[in-house]
Order: sequence, then structure tokens, then C-alpha cells
Amino acid sequence: MNLKLTVALAASFVTLTSVAQENILDMRENYNIGQTVTVTGVVTSDDNLGSVRYLQDATAGIALYPGQDWSAWDGTPQIGDSLSVTGEITEYNGLLEVGPNLTAVEFFGAGTVPEPLEITPADMGENLEGQLVRVNGVTFPLAGTFITGNNTYDFTASGETGVIYVRTSNSLVGEELTGCEVDMLGIVSQFSFDGFGGYQLLPRGPVDLIPASALCFTSPVMQSNMATTSFTLSWTTDLACDGTIEYGLTESLGNVAMGGTNTPSHEANLTDLEPGTIVYARAVCTLADGSEAASTIRPYATVSESSGDIHVYFNGPVDHSVATDELALSLGTDMNDTVAAWIMSAQHTLDVAAYNLNDQTVEDAVNAAAANGVQIRWIYEGQNANIGLNSLDAAVVTHPRTDGEGSGMHNKFIVGDADHAEKAFVLTGSTNLTTGQLVSDLNNVIVLEDQSLARAYELEFEEMWGSEGMEPNAANAKFGPDKSWNTPVDFVVGAAQWSSTSPQRTAPTRPSLPRSKPPMRISNSHF
Repeated sequence: MNLKLTVALAASFVTLTSVAQENILDMRENYNIGQTVTVTGVVTSDDNLGSVRYLQDATAGIALYPGQDWSAWDGTPQIGDSLSVTGEITEYNGLLEVGPNLTAVEFFGAGTVPEPLEITPADMGENLEGQLVRVNGVTFPLAGTFITGNNTYDFTASGETGVIYVRTSNSLVGEELTGCEVDMLGIVSQFSFDGFGGYQLLPRGPVDLIPASALCFTSPVMQSNMATTSFTLSWTTDLACDGTIEYGLTESLGNVAMGGTNTPSHEANLTDLEPGTIVYARAVCTLADGSEAASTIRPYATVSESSGDIHVYFNGPVDHSVATDELALSLGTDMNDTVAAWIMSAQHTLDVAAYNLNDQTVEDAVNAAAANGVQIRWIYEGQNANIGLNSLDAAVVTHPRTDGEGSGMHNKFIVGDADHAEKAFVLTGSTNLTTGQLVSDLNNVIVLEDQSLARAYELEFEEMWGSEGMEPNAANAKFGPDKSWNTPVDFVVGAAQWSSTSPQRTAPTRPSLPRSKPPMRISNSHF
């Protein structure tokens, strides 16, 4: 989306008169949504991206949208066609387009497809929207999974993270997401409900994924056999090679575990770890000639020594006939009391990411915790009223999201005492911390007493906070599309059995449950 165009539209500087422009960049920068323009260039996309075609000249690129198809014109544009199109400037979820109100399409024969511009993921933005680009050294964290249509997939390159989008019409659908390091071509596009952020790369089929390594991973690095002081990482490659796992407590790694010699199937056991700890690791495979391939560094969690108790609350009726274990509690109008009780149970730290706050009971609990010496950090959505923040103790340090992108900072979680196994908990669910949401609207709260999970949520919190300390660093804070995949995805939390506590204003009791049932495994693709 071009911000200038949006501002112009809001100011009603709109005309339906066709006007002349020098080139595509001139059109993007100096003409308004609703105006009719003529653009000329070379087509850089085909049916892999649906009916949309991307047109590029020496200055910029633009999306062309004919509607359902190109049957009203002399032909369907293909990659390399030189083309002139007249139509109305529109915008679709942030993507600037010409169409679907096209009035002329003229073919000039074969043109020269522009050379892709070499970029890194962080370069994708409005200035490159609609252009053919190349990102070198790309790896996919979900390598080995099968690609489905109308779906997005994360990738990494140059230490940065990006997203590709694959339509159902793309010939990549049904293919295995490559485990090779590749150089990737594609069109920079955008999908954002409010027109901010959401930039993504559109590869035009398998031909746009160019292998850059002789050795490829054919599966993701999978975690299994999770225990308090150990776990196993396994993966496969297309060629027999010597496998190792490099791992450590930071992304600097520093330790090595063997993962099989001269084999395509690899398994490494990481031992002598600490309970409730986040461990960073990557797989490395080496061929006899010394060439190697490495997976992306990812975080993994050990099992904690916390109770693993799970408490589920609703403020509306509960249907116990579908329960598989302990029964959830229906709290009615006492949901805020229970949230307050968990807040006051913290003895050391509280990290709160809350979209909105205006409930007096919760505010009083936060202030009581602060008075007890609990260190409290609070992230909130800067475009909300959040009137309850004005009532918080001055010791509570707050940090807003103010970039105006996406749907705002919509997280709803509280992390308590993450560094203390016997006290650590994560409180999350559907509710905002407002009286209307806690008492009137139907919502739920779930509390998980687990240090590994608490530390993972703390990582997520500190990415938005911008630092590991009590003071936020706004320059380093990341929200929405700028966030990285920085948390583990697999956790073993306590036992399959869990207990619930009654609503109360005092700290909840925390019974120690027997571990007679198999542990529950929680998997998340993202927080």
C-alpha cells in the first residue's frame, strides 16, 4: 500500500479521468486510488499466482487484476509479454493494483524480463511491492512438510525471517517443502487488513527455488524423548553424511552431540541439561568432501520440575459431558477475582501482555503485588484507552505498541515467577483484563503451572519488550510481522491429570499431583 495514496483517498482527491504518467513509479507515487491510468511494462508472473499478473518496468512494479480471468481480452498475459494496460487504481488488503475495472489491454510481443533484484527478507516493503526479487541462502524451518494451497511458510536468510505465500493454483502445492538451502526468486506482495506490514514473497512455482547446496534436509529437526535433563533431536537428509547437533543456552551454541556417521537418518541425544531450560540447537551434516548443510538455529525446551497443574475457568456455563479429565470451573462473575488471585500469588516477577485494562479488581491485585516487591513489566496496545494503567503503582513499568500495524497488540497472557520452578505459571485465554470481558462477555482463562512454558512466554514477551531487563528498549522491540520464530514449539506439561482451584481473593493453593498418568504434550506453531 502506498501511504500517500491512502491519505489522498481520505482527502477525497479522487477522479475517474484517465491521466498520463511517465512510468510505473510515477503512477505509484503521484496518482490516487480511483484514478484511471495506463501502465506499460513486462509481465513477470503467470497462473501460479492466480489471475493476477505483475507488470514491471525499469522503475517499479504493479499488480494487474482483471477480475476472474483475462477472457475479455486478446489473450492471457504470460511471463515475458510486453504489455500496456489501462484501468482504475485500486487497493486490495494493502496491495496496490490496476483493476479490476480495466478498459484496455494491448500486447506488444515479447519483452525482456527484468533481472531480479537481490535483497534480504528485511528489505521487503512498499518500495519493492510488485517487483521481481531474489533472496539467497534461504532455508525453511518446516522442511520436509508438504505444501498446501492458500498458506504461508516462514523462511530465513541472512539471519532474517520472511514469509512466502502459496496460492492453490501454484505448482508448488503438493510438493515437499525443500530442506535444501536455496536461492529463491519471487514477487514482493502484501496482504494486510489495515494496509500496514504484511509483506510476503510469491514464488512462481518450483522453478523459483534454486538449490544452493549439494546436501539437503528432507525433514524438519524433530524433538522427542523429552525429559528434565535430556531430549532427542532427529532429522533426515537426501544423502548419507556425518551428522552433529550444535547446541547451547544461547544462539552462540558451543556444545556438540553426535548424530550418526555416513547415514541419511540422524538422531542425537542431548544429555546433562537442566530442567525447565530453553536450549538452542541446529543440525549440521557434512559430506566426505567437506561440504555441509545446516538447519536454522531453533529453541527447544526440557521438561520442568513444576507441578504441571492446569486450571481451566469459564465465566459462562460449562458442559462437563465433553470433559476428558478434571472438570473446568464455571466462575460466573468471579473471573476477575480468580485472575487477581493468580496475580497476587507471584512472589518475584510478573510479565503482563494485555490488550486492554480497566478492571478495578485486577488493578488492585497488581498494586498489591508491586507493594510486595514483585517486579512487574507490562506491555499494552497503545491505541486503546487502557484507563486502568493510570491506577497502577509507579513501580509497574509499562511499554506500548504504537506502530499502528496489524490488529494491535492483542496478546492476553501473564507470566509469573518464570525463574522459579515451584512458582512459575502462565495465565492466558480469551479474555481481556476489562470488567466487561471478565464478567459480562463469555470468556475463558487457562493457567498452566510449568516453568518451561513460562520461560518460553517470557522469550515472547521480551521480544516485544526489546530487552531482558526492567526497562523496555523501544528501538529493539518487535511486534506483528517483525517478530521472529523465537520460542520452542513442544512442551511436556506435568501429567494428563490437572486440578482446578475455587475463585478466591487469596493466592490459589497449588497441590502436588501424582505423576501416575502419562505427561501431556503441548505443541504450538507460534505464540
